[in-house]
Amino acid sequence: MNADSYPYFLQAIGKHVWDTARQDPIDADDVEVGLMAAREEVDDGLYRSRWERATPAQRDLMRALARLGGEAPTSVSDIARAMGKTRTSDIGVARNELIKKGLVYAPERGLLAFTVPGMHEFVERQP
Repeated sequence: MNADSYPYFLQAIGKHVWDTARQDPIDADDVEVGLMAAREEVDDGLYRSRWERATPAQRDLMRALARLGGEAPTSVSDIARAMGKTRTSDIGVARNELIKKGLVYAPERGLLAFTVPGMHEFVERQP
């Protein structure tokens, strides 16, 4: 798990590393255990609620975005192609609804990206 300068992530990591530390000073094993606990908290408290608000079609779009771009903005035409669609308009409804829900945004015309750092990693771990 990477904090990506996201305050909530920094707080979760710090809290869990501190709470799980077995000794002073904190060692690498303490950090590893704390990171796993922080990932679970962030997954359950931030990502899962966003994922569960998405319809199956919206989840398919997020999966394609995660595979293709990760954190980086990705071409809507590339996303549509990866989903087996012939036109970008074929994913227009799912795209617009995800933007309205605040799960993705369009940093520029024709591009799409996740609004929350690390969401792509969560999406890639979903069945």
